[in-house]
Amino acid sequence: MNASAWERWSPLSGIVSVVLLLVGLFMGQLPGGADSDQKMANYVNDHGHRVTMSISAYVMVFGALAFLWFLGSLRTRLLAAEGMPARVTTIAFSAGVTVVILLIVMAGSEGAMVSPISFGKEHSVGPSISYIGWFGVWAFIFAMLAAAALAIAVAAVAFRTRVFARWLVWLSVLAAIVLLFSFAFLPAIAFVIWTVAVSIAMVRPGPVAATPPA
Repeated sequence: MNASAWERWSPLSGIVSVVLLLVGLFMGQLPGGADSDQKMANYVNDHGHRVTMSISAYVMVFGALAFLWFLGSLRTRLLAAEGMPARVTTIAFSAGVTVVILLIVMAGSEGAMVSPISFGKEHSVGPSISYIGWFGVWAFIFAMLAAAALAIAVAAVAFRTRVFARWLVWLSVLAAIVLLFSFAFLPAIAFVIWTVAVSIAMVRPGPVAATPPA
């Protein structure tokens, strides 16, 4: 694959990212919510569950890194459209990097839960291990809030420069609003839909020079 073809298709790393993140999340589903802390401890104390959790953590990290690759393509597209000093593009990229960091923290919290047994000298963990799990939950919620900032920044650049179609602008605005409610978890599906939509949109040829302000 030559360089131009690689550059054209690299935005699809966004789709790769959400697939890996979904696989990792479903693999690493832990007891929570109304379940007792002891149930969480019993889950982690099971060898098979620890293996699944470790694999899940690695898969989510790879998903987060694929999203970083997607961000590189998105930044290039936005920068070409907005031009320097690219204030909003910088905000979008920074928000996206924050998403990546928090997703890795979330994956790390899952790995931390199994480490006392898998890599340490402990033979079992107690109910307090659930606090690490809740740390990962909050990392995920904050990642989705950062994703909302990313989506609205993309919408702002696209609205001004028409780097993306109008439907994607409004999808980005809607996704940003929905992601504010990710503490309920289900609204986080907006992150998946938005990332897939932007990935596909970026496969189309973009601007080669900055669009001057109106």
